[in-house]
This record gives sequence, C-alpha cells and structure tokens, in this order.
Amino acid sequence: MYVGPLTLERFEEYFNQERLGELYLPNGECLIEPAERKVPTRYGPFGVLLADVYKSITGWDETGETKLSLNNILGVIAFGDSVRIPNAKKRKKYYVVGPEIHTDKPETIYPTHLDLLLVAKEGIKYSPEDIEPERYEENPAEIELGGIRTHITTYQELEHSCFREGIEEYGNPAMNGVVIFSGEKDLDHLLFKDEVNQLTIGWRENSGDRILDGQIDF
Repeated sequence: MYVGPLTLERFEEYFNQERLGELYLPNGECLIEPAERKVPTRYGPFGVLLADVYKSITGWDETGETKLSLNNILGVIAFGDSVRIPNAKKRKKYYVVGPEIHTDKPETIYPTHLDLLLVAKEGIKYSPEDIEPERYEENPAEIELGGIRTHITTYQELEHSCFREGIEEYGNPAMNGVVIFSGEKDLDHLLFKDEVNQLTIGWRENSGDRILDGQIDF
C-alpha cells in the first residue's frame, strides 16, 4: 500500500490502462444491496469511481479528448462533507451537586458528493461539469455511488485562502482537505494540520487485475 498523493502522470496511466477502481471516503455510506425478504439492507463506505474523477478534472469525453491538460493542473485536493472531520457537538449536563459536565456527541455526516479543488495554473479557463450521484431507482434517497463536484482555483488563491466565489459553501479546503493528486507544486504545506486534522490517503492495487483503489482516512 502506498500512502500519500498519487502523481497526476501516474493517475493518467492508470486511466489509460483502464485500471482505476474506486476512491472510498470516511463519511457517509453507499447502498450495496437492498433488503429482500429476510435479507437486510447492506451498506458499504461512501465512494466514487476514480475514472469519473479523471473525467471531471480533465473534461475527458467519449472521443478521448480532454479540455484541460494535466500540464495545467498543479494538484487536486479532496474536501467537503465526504472528508470533513465530524464536528463535536457540545451537550451540557447540570447536576445539583458538583461541577457542570460537558460531553461531546460526534456529528453524523451523510454526503452526496465528493468535492474536489482543482488547483490550476494562472489564466486557465475551464468549467468542470458536476457528476451526479447514482441513486437506487426504487428509493432515490439511497445512494449507490457518490457524485463529484470539481471546483477550480489557482495556487495564489489557495496560498492566501482567498477562494473563488461559491467554493467555501462546501467547506474550507485549507482547513479540512487532503491532497490526493500532486503536480509540479507542493500543496500539502498550504493545508492546516493539527492533532485533529490528520487526513491521509492511501492507494492499493488488488492482486488480480491490479485495479487501483484509494481510501481517505481520518
């Protein structure tokens, strides 16, 4: 298993070789098998197809053309609800005798999309298209595969946490983000890290057809 960002060049090689699997996220869940007779509903981790990630950040279409070359991408950061560390909600308990007691209750997060921050070179004009989640036909509230929202910014904007309008409504990439693909710029040092924000990404090829899967953990 390899831990750390994958280079964009290696990512593209896996895509061209049709060896991309899924990227699994720490928050949320996806429907694996609906309940049937005495068999209960089965859920797995929330995830997206890595091939869809490649298509979203490059604008790849069925003709094999891309709208954005990897040479114009400095790196890609995962952020938003699917990777956000659950906020601790404070509950107060009062006792007639003794001090006030505070307890933490972790927040349960159910994302629908993976949010990506594409850090591009200055002057690049590109509008990534969203990929909507795949929903269970008989109950659209159940998600079978997560969607992808790709947002675009520049290194300078990331460096000063001055993101383009609309990005921060999905979360702050600098405060709750992890670099998943690296280019010619080091982005990791621009992300806030402490004893709470310790997001990591790991990659593993299966032993059969060597399909690559990724997983982000707290």
